[in-house]
Order: sequence, then structure tokens, then C-alpha cells
Amino acid sequence: MPLDHMFGNILLGVPFGFGLPFIRRMSVISVVAVGLVVSGAVESVQLVSDIWSVAAPTRSVDLNDVILNTVGVACGVLGFTIARAVYRVLFGRFTVATGLWSHFHRTMVTGID
Repeated sequence: MPLDHMFGNILLGVPFGFGLPFIRRMSVISVVAVGLVVSGAVESVQLVSDIWSVAAPTRSVDLNDVILNTVGVACGVLGFTIARAVYRVLFGRFTVATGLWSHFHRTMVTGID
């Protein structure tokens, strides 16, 4: 597998791992597990479409894609954890009552379990 393909698969998982804590509060292990399931589901759809010849051109199904996407999710969660720690130090003492930033602020201050 080419290095750029590996790096691309890792990058695909990073937004998922960073963004999921903004949608639902869950543990780090749960975020990575959901990322694994979603990545496995995508590869399963690719396998079915390849078997039924639905996709043109056919997609290659590879277990390495699932593993690398999950590594990307873990990197995203790590990035969220670091960003949250920095945010808490800089802005944790402030309160945001309403508006668009209230959810962002609340998530960054309380974070994930």
C-alpha cells in the first residue's frame, strides 16, 4: 500500500474523531469504537457494491482501510483532547449563556468522559 494512500485513510478518520464529541458526549473508547464500526460499514458497502457490480469503477475492499481509518479517529480524539485542554486553560472560567458558541463552549469545557 502506497504511503499517500495510508496517510489519506488516516486523515479520513480525523474529523470523525474530533467532531463526534460535539454531537454526543461519550468516552474516548466509545468514540474510537464507533469510528471502527462506521469504517467497517463503509468497507462492507464497498464489498457489496463490488459483488453486485453496482459501483463503477469497482472499489477495492481492504481491511487496512478500516484499521487506518480507526487510527485516524484515535488521532482526532487525541487532537480534541489537546484542544480541549488548551481551551479550558484559556477560556474555561468564562460562561456563554446563549447563542451559537454556547454549545461549543460547553463541549470544550466539559468535553468527553
